[in-house]
Amino acid sequence: MIANAMGLEQDAAGAEGFSDEIPVWAVGSVGAVVKAGYMSGYPDGTFGAAKSITRAEAVSSLNRVLNRMMKQ
Repeated sequence: MIANAMGLEQDAAGAEGFSDEIPVWAVGSVGAVVKAGYMSGYPDGTFGAAKSITRAEAVSSLNRVLNRMMKQ
């Protein structure tokens, strides 16, 4: 959702560093939000695409988006 809302270009290469499986349909968006700095994954090298996002993770990601928007 963040990739689409921010108009980010799909970037599959940005998702290559994660050790867990990211669905094919999401790889480009995951790479885009990671490259843009909105999301980063977990310290163990996973992105957690199969897990639900926590409220804290959602707030942190959206806060990064809002901060970027305010600077524009």
